Amino acid sequence: MSGTILHPEGKPLAGATVTIVYAEAGISKTTLSQSNGSFLVPNLRVCGPYKVTASFVGYGKKTEDDIILELGRNTAVDFTLETRYWQPHGCNGNG
Repeated sequence: MSGTILHPEGKPLAGATVTIVYAEAGISKTTLSQSNGSFLVPNLRVCGPYKVTASFVGYGKKTEDDIILELGRNTAVDFTLETRYWQPHGCNGNG
């Protein structure tokens, strides 16, 4: 399985966390995207369903469910993560 993690403007997100889970088979793999936003997790068991989640600090998490892997084929799962706006709670700037 491979894919690319992108910023909303289409720029690659290096260091994004990608987690791949096939719960029924007890498979859970985590990797980080490379400088060009790509990730690769080779030698996964065929079939599925796999659940793939991508996340990065300051961006929302995205998940693709029900990914089925076929023997001899690479499955690409690409994500564009949306910017998450954060506001501190209970802070009004008045000291």
